[in-house]
Amino acid sequence: MSTERVMSAMKLMAGTRLRKLEASLEAAKKEARAFRRLVAGVRLMPADVTLPFYAQDKGKKPVWVVLGGDKGLCGSFHFQIFKAVQQALTVTKTQPVLYVVGTRTARMLRRLEAPVIDVQVWGRTSAEGMAAQVLTFLETEAKAEGLTGARVFATRFKNAFSQNVQHETLVCLMKDLWCAQSAAVKHAPKGGRTAEELDQAFVEVGRPAEPSATVFLQHAVRFYLYAILYQACVETRLCEESIRMSAMDNAARNSEELLEAINLRYNQTRQMMITRELIEVVSGANAL
Repeated sequence: MSTERVMSAMKLMAGTRLRKLEASLEAAKKEARAFRRLVAGVRLMPADVTLPFYAQDKGKKPVWVVLGGDKGLCGSFHFQIFKAVQQALTVTKTQPVLYVVGTRTARMLRRLEAPVIDVQVWGRTSAEGMAAQVLTFLETEAKAEGLTGARVFATRFKNAFSQNVQHETLVCLMKDLWCAQSAAVKHAPKGGRTAEELDQAFVEVGRPAEPSATVFLQHAVRFYLYAILYQACVETRLCEESIRMSAMDNAARNSEELLEAINLRYNQTRQMMITRELIEVVSGANAL
């Protein structure tokens, strides 16, 4: 009975966190959409904005950012991330290095051939804080170590019973910004615009940039990437709590079925003992 109560309490806690994260996810999506509308209509081609971790350079190792979790009792969540990374490794030509968020996920990924260079612990860190930590890593440590071609692995939330792991490069995630270094972006013209041409492009769509388009883009790239990472972090936590809640629900249901089976077996055994005693009493009376 106590096990059933524990499972029910853990399910209730996971459900409460799930509802809060669903509200945070909607806010994160609105933020990303608002920023996307801000830059919509302008082919942003800065000639002097450099993003060394943006596209893959030949001869340099790519870095894969894997957003996982720390909590237990949701093994399928960690396993589907592990399988997604494992499958991606089979088709990649250059062995990457892994930057993992979540200790339990990292524990599974260490079985793979790709080295894990750093592990971030969720703990009490919010999704906003974790997105900032990942972005800081890409801008500082990844740049210092010469890592390029950043790819983000995150679990996408469909509903309480369906999630799937998706992975995209920063080129695909930031295709709306049309940066000069995004050679992989389809239809992006070669070369880069001058500062004057870029300012004029903003004016033409009725969104003049202050103090200049180049300065705006240097901040826009960072804020837009932060919005994307923040949404990915929120969805990852949401999926983890959703799977955890489902696991607790199944555990509570299984404990109920187990208790019913035990009670049935107990009652059968008790009835057999009573019947045996009655038979012995009746047999003894007849013998007299």
